[in-house]
Amino acid sequence: MKRNISGILTPKSTYYTNSTATGVTELSGLESSLKLYPNPVMDELTISFTVSDKQHIFISLADMMGREIAVIANGAYAMGAQTLSFGTSSLSRGLYLLRVQTDDETITRKVILQ
Repeated sequence: MKRNISGILTPKSTYYTNSTATGVTELSGLESSLKLYPNPVMDELTISFTVSDKQHIFISLADMMGREIAVIANGAYAMGAQTLSFGTSSLSRGLYLLRVQTDDETITRKVILQ
């Protein structure tokens, strides 16, 4: 045991972090329902999500430098379950970012292309 700055005895191996819990963030309906499979992907990526009410959705794929590679969807979607397919055979292997944007939020997920 050793004494810390305040004079309190502490174990010799004490670790301190600067992180602070500030609350719990609840996932939105779209974010919690968003599924990408298979991931890693070889030829075709399937994107499924549930829309709680009619809204405009923009889905794009970007490289790790943030450059937009493809626009997968850009339009109004009705309430309910949605499934999209995107062919990846023309893309190079590597790590990409799939971005889903609505009027209220932006969700980003990693996609690995093998």
